[in-house]
Amino acid sequence: MLFAKYRWENRLTRWLLDDPRMDDSIAEPLQSVNHLCFSPQFYFIEVYYTWGILLLLMAVTILVNWKLNPFADPAFAFFALQMLVVNRIMDEGIRIFISNVIWKPKNHSQFLIF
Repeated sequence: MLFAKYRWENRLTRWLLDDPRMDDSIAEPLQSVNHLCFSPQFYFIEVYYTWGILLLLMAVTILVNWKLNPFADPAFAFFALQMLVVNRIMDEGIRIFISNVIWKPKNHSQFLIF
């Protein structure tokens, strides 16, 4: 864990997955998890996708319990389009927030990759 903390504090890129250098001594399926080195970015990704799965599960549970068919709703296309637009806007907002506000690495200007 000390080496993971060292890699986080001395990273060259803002977003760890943008760094092309991977540890070849670790099995290939686990390299990206190791590359994130249990950093705040790792936990951000975990929470982001976990909340998406939980909200989807809650929505399906509500539809099943109320015996509703969302595809029979005449407004389904409108709601689906609305959610696609809102998700695109939120994803872009999160991407801008990450690239401009948080997780800025220490200044290693002579070593920066991007």
